[in-house]
Amino acid sequence: MPDSLEQRVRRLEDRFAINDLVVGYATLLDDAQWDELGQLFTEDGVFASPNSTTVGRVAIIENFKVKHAP
Repeated sequence: MPDSLEQRVRRLEDRFAINDLVVGYATLLDDAQWDELGQLFTEDGVFASPNSTTVGRVAIIENFKVKHAP
């Protein structure tokens, strides 16, 4: 059975929301807007990269500050 119009619209809305999150993340990181960037993570969020894993919103933002210092 084909997806309903509501399901199709919801899928598109979800994709746009994910895209907005990615663009917002990149923009906030580029502009060093640390407090706003932190709001994209939960208090117990985990950020993993090839060389490290950071746990917690505060620790994640501190890690970004160090790695992206001018």
